[in-house]
Amino acid sequence: MNKSIICKGKKMKKNNNKGFTLIELLVVVAIIGALAAVGVVAYNGYTAAAKKNSTKSIHANVVKYVASEMAKCNIDGEPFGGDITCPGTATDVSALLVGDDSPMADKNPFDTGEAAVATGAAGTASDASLLGYVIVTTSDDDVVFTTLYDDEEDALESKVCIGNSC
Repeated sequence: MNKSIICKGKKMKKNNNKGFTLIELLVVVAIIGALAAVGVVAYNGYTAAAKKNSTKSIHANVVKYVASEMAKCNIDGEPFGGDITCPGTATDVSALLVGDDSPMADKNPFDTGEAAVATGAAGTASDASLLGYVIVTTSDDDVVFTTLYDDEEDALESKVCIGNSC
């Protein structure tokens, strides 16, 4: 059906444009921008929480792994696939956990190019360069694992006794 209007003797078509106005488009863009801003903030919160929880999990797994391997000494087994003879020393265990031949394959959640298990000074809770690392140190017959998972929180610390005095 072709509606037309006669104006001053000329036949003109009624202009029936269908589309969005500039204001409608601006409102849609503003809504999408607000949703994106909220989404980015929520995503950053999720990833930060995931890194913290992953770091805590790696710490617990390393401690459980060493404790279970050293428990093999009590049942006449060979800990760490025979790489350490029973009773072993804390220094031997510490050296085995880091380096190229380490049985620990976890990566640091805060720096995925680095291994999660490392040696060195445990540092303080404000040392952000140590975030995500399980720092292995020795103290007498103990292997000490210290992990910093949040620069505003205290570090996790666990000890596993190695040797005859346990």
